[in-house]
Amino acid sequence: MYRLILLCILMTLGPVRAAMPVDKLTYDARRDPRFFPYEFTPRNVSPPELTTFKVAHPIHVYRTVYNGQYEPLAFTRVYNTMGSYDQPNGINLGDFPAARTVNDNPVWLTIGDAVVTKDRKGTSTGVAVGGFQHDSAFVIVIHPDSGKRDTIFLNTGKDRTGNGTWNPEIVMLGQMDYDYDGNPELFVHVCPARDLTPRVLFCLDLERRSVEWSLPVASTINLGQLVSCRDSLDPGVLFVSYNPSQGVRDPNFDD
Repeated sequence: MYRLILLCILMTLGPVRAAMPVDKLTYDARRDPRFFPYEFTPRNVSPPELTTFKVAHPIHVYRTVYNGQYEPLAFTRVYNTMGSYDQPNGINLGDFPAARTVNDNPVWLTIGDAVVTKDRKGTSTGVAVGGFQHDSAFVIVIHPDSGKRDTIFLNTGKDRTGNGTWNPEIVMLGQMDYDYDGNPELFVHVCPARDLTPRVLFCLDLERRSVEWSLPVASTINLGQLVSCRDSLDPGVLFVSYNPSQGVRDPNFDD
């Protein structure tokens, strides 16, 4: 009994390991902050965005590394404006925690999602947004340090609802070096709901600014549902999807 009590005291008084640092934090606008897997304390609260199309992950806080040293935290806000406003959608880059604007990058797309991109060294180098304009979907990558932007065309669709616009949901599934070539690829799923087709999973080569490969996927894939198989000899990805039962089929999947 005494040995058990002594063991408990030693375990209680032992050193407590500090929380492991993270190099980025992404805010999911579709989730209730009460159910986040971390403590959430509001410091600045802005009024709701006046927009008809919300960005899935509009806020990103991340840290870059330059010459082996950590740079100050960077803050990114991705937004859509009201269609009646005479101003473009955009990517606002600032410092943290003050969130003071360093520069604002207009984007001619209706933005659906955003993700922080990394280079071969694992350094955060830019922000990629997925969006659509008229009948086409694109990914635009903004590089804050150089002011450069890259545009990658994804695909086109057809309006089936009569509103004159093809409205796809564009989900940024994350970046990973699934094929062990040293270049982390970005995965994006284009999935129109009421406009139905085409629904396609894209693997993007950000260095070549092109589509590495694509796969028709009629069912839905969300963030966190696609991972690398971790096999350098036979590289591939594994993903989970579900069917919203909208009557879409392709050679691989039946919604």
